[in-house]
Amino acid sequence: MTKMVMLGPTGVGKTSLLAAMYPQLEEHFPGDGYQLVPEEQTRRVLDNLRHKLAKLGAGGGSSITDMQVEGTKNLQEFNFDLKYANEPIADLSLQIYDMPGAYCTENNGTEAIKTLNGSDVSFWCIDCVALMEKNGKLNDAINQPASITDVLKKAKLNPNHTLCIVLMRSETYEQNKRFDELKTRIKSTFGDYFTEHIKSIKQINKVFYCSVQTTGNLRYSYHDQEQAVFIKHSELEYSPKNCECPVLCALDRSIEEAVFQTLNKMDEISVNYPIIRYFLNSFNKEYAKCVRLKKRLEFARGKIAFYLSEKDKRFFEWR
Repeated sequence: MTKMVMLGPTGVGKTSLLAAMYPQLEEHFPGDGYQLVPEEQTRRVLDNLRHKLAKLGAGGGSSITDMQVEGTKNLQEFNFDLKYANEPIADLSLQIYDMPGAYCTENNGTEAIKTLNGSDVSFWCIDCVALMEKNGKLNDAINQPASITDVLKKAKLNPNHTLCIVLMRSETYEQNKRFDELKTRIKSTFGDYFTEHIKSIKQINKVFYCSVQTTGNLRYSYHDQEQAVFIKHSELEYSPKNCECPVLCALDRSIEEAVFQTLNKMDEISVNYPIIRYFLNSFNKEYAKCVRLKKRLEFARGKIAFYLSEKDKRFFEWR
């Protein structure tokens, strides 16, 4: 079981990201024969949210003051299985926690720390509009970088933890050819946090960042005081883009760990049958099963790496 946690301000679209992500992966997972399958309760919740998201901006020119249908008020758990072909048992399982933004800012981040403890992957969801508009003066208040780095430092993360920075609400900058500007701003604004804080967390092994469009058809228009207003500028329907990238990043780390565990199991089987192991059916079947699992996991991981490298250059390792 791989534990993943989503961090970020209330209303940035963390749950919307999950709703947009899983159908794409379920249908087009880049490893042949694999599917990422949500548990039934997870499917119902996310299908309902995706249906609401599809209605946002219906009718060109309509204004929307909040891209998130309903902010997360309580900790939510979503479960997915990575299944291969007709195998009865999942090759690995994902447990994703979506926490309210207030978890990181209230009570010294106690609830966020508790949720992060024992996690393998974290997604730091950043509101691009707060970062880019009004000269970024709302970034600290909305994205709360100091609070989030603080809880990451205090949490007992699992070794080889992966942190993926997800640039949310990027439609305006992707579609208006301002992505390079967005990259420059994220580096200049958050560079010190990573140099001074994130790099000091020994458990964090890899840091990635990517941009996503959780609706695809809404762009930033203006601010009504401190409330961002979005508008549907075209007749585009709900069309999320790149939402699968953060979870593929997480799956890469999970598959790597699963391969390591499979190799350990193969060694254990060999040790338990030191001399006559090649003549025992129980050994042969179990060992062969591990070999097949290792091969298909390694193949899937290679396909994921290639997929991300070709994904419109929207997925990067932090440097």
